[in-house]
Formats: sequence, structure tokens, C-alpha cells
Amino acid sequence: VHYYKGLGSMERADWDMILNGDSLIPITYDKKFDETFELLFGNDTEARKAWLQVS
Repeated sequence: VHYYKGLGSMERADWDMILNGDSLIPITYDKKFDETFELLFGNDTEARKAWLQVS
């Protein structure tokens, strides 16, 4: 994981990857998507903590 203070701190190779790379990832919207979205952004913090510890 890299931290960028601003756009000016990025290397040329990073810009090339962002602007010219394949950045679209197909997402299948199904029941599993809803469950995962709820786990990651829902109110059940204990379930999220357990998921983070396993992942």
C-alpha cells in the first residue's frame, strides 16, 4: 500500500498504469454481493472484526 500526498508525488509509471491500464473489474451482483456489502459496511462491527482477523 502506497500513500500519495498529492497527485504530484506519483511516479510516471504509476500515471501510465492509472491512465492506460485495464482498470475495469467485472462485478456480479447477487446474494453473496449483498451479504459481503452488508458485512463490510453494515452495523455489525463484531462480524467485521472477525472477518478482518481471518482475511
